[in-house]
Amino acid sequence: MTTPARPDRDRSVPVAVPPAQRAEWLLDRVEPGHPSAVRRRVYAVEGDLDTTALRTAWTALLSRHAVLRTVLAAGPGVRGPVAEVPAEPAPGSFVDLGLVCRTGRVTAADLAAGIVARPLPLGGPPARLVVGRTGAVEHVLVLQVHRAVADEESMAVLVGELAHDCAAALYERPLLRALPALPPPAAGPRGPGAGPF
Repeated sequence: MTTPARPDRDRSVPVAVPPAQRAEWLLDRVEPGHPSAVRRRVYAVEGDLDTTALRTAWTALLSRHAVLRTVLAAGPGVRGPVAEVPAEPAPGSFVDLGLVCRTGRVTAADLAAGIVARPLPLGGPPARLVVGRTGAVEHVLVLQVHRAVADEESMAVLVGELAHDCAAALYERPLLRALPALPPPAAGPRGPGAGPF
């Protein structure tokens, strides 16, 4: 006998947020977009970079992980934030700057510093991927995720999934997909003979 999967909740309806995210929201209200609230990964990429495949991979990643699309906003008639989860990734979550300097020389470090300096407040998308070219085959790739939605272990998972999906998009292989919703846990105490785990 199989248990039917839980139906997904209506993600367009705002919900209250857990205490840890509420604390991050309060800090963001005091000092919006503070740099210490953002986890980052910065990469210098040499060689051809297919930004279409990168955008496809990023969109797939955001589609799988609703928390990366979650916007924390002040709710009407509610003290504190509510979580709003748009069905689609926000337009500003992927930014392709193209060639950033046509005259002179912009270093990868200069470009990365400029990207990192842009705030990532919780009132907007909590995750952003920015790519820019500093030369014919020199690129800077910056992944930024607000700490309200990702810890360091999550960042490693996100980078791994992004790399997998980018390679899959390049070589026309299947992207990772979200797992179906799990059934609700069985009621009652767990003891010997209660199941395989």
